[in-house]
Amino acid sequence: GMNMAVAARRLGVGPRVLGRVGSDTHALEAMNFMAAEGLDTSTLARDELSGSSGVILRTPGGGNSIAVDLGANGRLSPADIDAGRGLFASASVVLAPLEVPPATVEHAFRLAK
Repeated sequence: GMNMAVAARRLGVGPRVLGRVGSDTHALEAMNFMAAEGLDTSTLARDELSGSSGVILRTPGGGNSIAVDLGANGRLSPADIDAGRGLFASASVVLAPLEVPPATVEHAFRLAK
């Protein structure tokens, strides 16, 4: 999700982000990076778990396989989405990474409808 938000910001769009970040060093670096990119991080909840991370693996056939540890994103819940309900009122587009529970993504899209 961070990559999508940063890309949108660099294109001149004013994205808002809603999610969970860990309490580890990588999460702090990610928060600092997003702030430096001009993103409002006030709607990101902190979690005692680590932040999400992923590794791209090359398969024997030459394809890619991605292994993801959801970390704090794995705890993003429909209740978190409800708490950020105000963000949806002015949104013309809602994007969601699949690094959060599918039920949470579905709830967000239903709310945005």
